[in-house]
Amino acid sequence: MRPRLIPLLIVLSISTLSSFILQDLLPLNGLQSTYVLLPPILFTYGALSLRFSSMLALAAFTGFFTDLSTFQVVSGTIEIGIGWSIIAYSILGMLVQYIGDKTLLQGLWWPHPFLSAVCTFSLLSFHYVLIALHRDSIFFNVNANILWKVLVPTMISFLLSPVIGAPFMLLETILLSRRQTRQEP
Repeated sequence: MRPRLIPLLIVLSISTLSSFILQDLLPLNGLQSTYVLLPPILFTYGALSLRFSSMLALAAFTGFFTDLSTFQVVSGTIEIGIGWSIIAYSILGMLVQYIGDKTLLQGLWWPHPFLSAVCTFSLLSFHYVLIALHRDSIFFNVNANILWKVLVPTMISFLLSPVIGAPFMLLETILLSRRQTRQEP
């Protein structure tokens, strides 16, 4: 892990932890089972900005707290155990980094909204599939309510990601430029 990215990883981790609290306080969360997911937006930015080892640390951190926040016991059994979101975030982080590296998108803001939407959609779909499999449902009963619960947060993350990503881009620019000017004689 490069020392210059440690402050960014710490800020993203603290922001992710704060986002779990903030997303429960947003007024939209009570509107027809619609909710805002902020951690995937922050994680996607981290996956685009951090190195692989730092991204895996952020994936473990974000996935662990996601599992704790969605922990649910139904009829005495746990529906989604601790650890599944860590795996999902790690895989999504690798894909985001692969896309970012292959398309040479470093330093641009516009891929972040699309990748945040894909990350949010994938996580919500993954949780739905896990719950459906856990309830022994071979056929996935997709109805309008489930589509609403997946697509609306996906669109909200698409719209919010530039607003949330802008301060982190500024912080990253300040952190990296300060480190580079110290190294120059």
